[in-house]
Amino acid sequence: MKKTVRMYGLKLVMVLVGIVLMFGACAEESSTPIDNSNDGMNFKFAVMSDVHLLAQSLTTPLDPSEVYFEYGRKLLQQSESILEAMTNKIIASDADFVLVPGDLTKDGEKISLEALAGYLQRIEASGKEVYVVPGNHDISNSWAENYSSGNSVSTPNVSTAEFESIMGAYGYAQAINRDPNSMSYVAEPVEGLVILAIDAGRYEENVPGEESVIGGKIKESTLTWANDQIGMAVDEGKTVFALMHFGLVEHFTSQSTFEISSDYVVENWQQIADNFAARGVKVAFTGHFHANDIVKHNNATDWLFDVETGSAISAPSAWRMCEVSNSDILEIKTNHITNIDFDLGGENFVEYSTRVYHEGMYNLIVYTLVQLFGVDATVAGQIAPSISEAWLTHYKGDETTTPQLQGLIDLLMGSGDQTQQYLGTILISMLTDLPPQDNNIKINLTSGDVIP
Repeated sequence: MKKTVRMYGLKLVMVLVGIVLMFGACAEESSTPIDNSNDGMNFKFAVMSDVHLLAQSLTTPLDPSEVYFEYGRKLLQQSESILEAMTNKIIASDADFVLVPGDLTKDGEKISLEALAGYLQRIEASGKEVYVVPGNHDISNSWAENYSSGNSVSTPNVSTAEFESIMGAYGYAQAINRDPNSMSYVAEPVEGLVILAIDAGRYEENVPGEESVIGGKIKESTLTWANDQIGMAVDEGKTVFALMHFGLVEHFTSQSTFEISSDYVVENWQQIADNFAARGVKVAFTGHFHANDIVKHNNATDWLFDVETGSAISAPSAWRMCEVSNSDILEIKTNHITNIDFDLGGENFVEYSTRVYHEGMYNLIVYTLVQLFGVDATVAGQIAPSISEAWLTHYKGDETTTPQLQGLIDLLMGSGDQTQQYLGTILISMLTDLPPQDNNIKINLTSGDVIP
């Protein structure tokens, strides 16, 4: 929220002094103390993540499965319509500011990033500041492509300088400190609240013609800078929230060791999470895995929460509304996009997005099982639908294991085949929801307790 400083005339100052003196006299005569219990921070903010905008001018007029095969679960053709709906919801909300934890574009297309800036500008015009960080898709990505002809044709991507030029108004212009070695910054949207925006992208390692590096790593110099910023904020009695694309904490057991999920947790996550918790970071708002999930990280004496928000363009299209009251109570509520302005052939958006998710994930899972795990194609086709359902269950948060999914797990674990047992272990992990609850929660920021 922008602060305005006004200069008052001498007469008005004298009036204010008189009022202060009058109330001072009244206070001396009264035996009832002034109630300051509500003098803490009170504010609201929204979180939308992994927008993966592919500007409408770059989308294919054909069956998207023919062109977007490798993107499976992502509703790329509808990404701008989904962003429009989410933008309207956020504008209509009473949020004071908005956090966007990366993967702003499909693959860093300059046209897509410029289109996104238009939506963020509308949000800011409604009186809400926006704070972004880049994700692994957004900078120096050679897979930036234009599909409007029905084929994939290379289109300009963005460098770090171009990213800042386009996104400069959304966090960087409000920064009170910048890391000279990354796109990280610190901002204070509300007096007493510091947002530590961490850029953990490895886009300098991207190789032309190849997929961008998926995993995240915080540079040593950036970590040193971040520690200094946290220390200064805490010394001044301020609350620190982190904002980063990559998971700061594992969201299911062994996530960082499974081949299919290791890139979704920042490198050396245990040490970094311990470090941030010990220094006073209370909550990290993250994205990347497209799941709506919250975990609490504990070590011997410290704690922090990693609040991962699902992707706008992956079912179930979640976004968050958060409220801090009296400085120490954080309430998080999950919302979903259920309707968009796009011709879906008579289906409602929830049905459509779920169906397209399963169709895309089926192809992606079969391909992965055969190519990465060496599973027989027939077996892969038989188990892919249930794996897709398990994945969506994790995306939705507050996971429960259905009889159908438990049957698949029992089948895999009892197969006697090491590969299938490994897959069963992954499913058990993903479907075992680590505490606390994922979608709607109240957290005491002083004690770290979850409020029933």
